[in-house]
Amino acid sequence: MEPEIAKRYQEISDQLAALGEEQRALLDRKSTGETLSAKEEARLKTLRQDMTAAREVFTSFMDSLSAELSKGQRTSAPPPTWGTWRPTSAS
Repeated sequence: MEPEIAKRYQEISDQLAALGEEQRALLDRKSTGETLSAKEEARLKTLRQDMTAAREVFTSFMDSLSAELSKGQRTSAPPPTWGTWRPTSAS
């Protein structure tokens, strides 16, 4: 993989992993019967939305990468970016 493509892949996959870990921690607490605060419930809702959007970005990136590799050459187009979507911070 070319360096910028590898870097982009790592950025997207790291972000997905971080969102997933945070979501899993809240869901694990909830599944044991613990009541989440209103702030935690709101964060869980946001994480679900962020995970959906991030998966779409990742899928688009992988589709683009697959198409590029199947051509056997690199196009002049840059790899897909997060666009205007950014995960919502935990603050």
